[in-house]
Amino acid sequence: MTHGLYVHIPFCAQKCHYCGFYSVTDRSLESKYTDALLTEIRTLPKVPFDTIYIGGGTPSVLGGGLFSFIESMIGTVNYTGKEFTVEVNPESVSESFCRNLTNFPVTRVSMGVQSLNGSVSKLLGRIHSAETALNAYNMLRSATDCAVNLDLIYDIPTVDYKIIRDTVLKIINLSPEHISAYSYSNDTGYLAKTDSDNPFQMEEVISALENAGYAQYEVSNFAKTGHESRHNLKYWQMEPYYGVGASAHSMISENGGRLRYSHTRDVSEYINDPACRSDIELYDGRSVIKESIVFGLRYVNGIDLLVIEEKFGKIDKDIIERINILSREGLLECYGQKVKVSRKGLLLLDSVMSYLWR
Repeated sequence: MTHGLYVHIPFCAQKCHYCGFYSVTDRSLESKYTDALLTEIRTLPKVPFDTIYIGGGTPSVLGGGLFSFIESMIGTVNYTGKEFTVEVNPESVSESFCRNLTNFPVTRVSMGVQSLNGSVSKLLGRIHSAETALNAYNMLRSATDCAVNLDLIYDIPTVDYKIIRDTVLKIINLSPEHISAYSYSNDTGYLAKTDSDNPFQMEEVISALENAGYAQYEVSNFAKTGHESRHNLKYWQMEPYYGVGASAHSMISENGGRLRYSHTRDVSEYINDPACRSDIELYDGRSVIKESIVFGLRYVNGIDLLVIEEKFGKIDKDIIERINILSREGLLECYGQKVKVSRKGLLLLDSVMSYLWR
């Protein structure tokens, strides 16, 4: 069985106001941290990895240090060469960075744009301008053969939807292979007490992307044909993956169930003990079935209840009844044993998932 490998680089030039992912701006421990990553990677089972995803934080902020790390990592893991993604932010993309990418088996670059409006970028705490983002995209295009994903955020409180739509259309016109469109999350509490300009932005963003040839395959992810993120699909289709680095999570198959664990959200603690695991939890029986249903419904094509039963056993009657109730409410669509979230359900996905998880 192939696995995915996620590597967390927590360093950023500046912390964005809205970002709930673990990141730090003190970069004095970069070298020790990447050494610790390699130490942990050497402890992993010698399984084949068909996807690698280096995320953050801002991996590109490491500059040449990132490529030294990739070179050492590739010599350590059994990478079978399907998809290798590196996250970048526009301000840390340069011509030399792009040239370096071509020396390694990187197949995909995911760039955090979020907005192409200067005022909105400043509101979010981003440090790049629209011009910087466009220049970075053009450099990636001219200097590499990598597929490109661009991130954008909509439903931003206090921001007029016309401004959001302008960014959506500009990103569409750039024609990246993949677009991740995220509804604003107030994980940090920033802008939490204000409302968005248009509560139906999700539907309008989805329509704009689909009309431009980007198929929605997960609630926040859209791709041209054949350019879906293989690594991210592992998360939603419950395939095994290892996460290395501070705050990284892993999910591996074990004894017919799923073992989940994570690492500390502290760079110094991680450096001192990179193999230490926390929040260890074994999911089996009913919990594995619920996980397969809840996570699988993020995938636009949905789930097949018969396949889940064949893998993990009979689905409890109360779970089936909850699915039927959500179907009657128009939040789920059922076609025999196949179930997927409706357009209405997408707008209330967190509630749908929470209801099924009870």
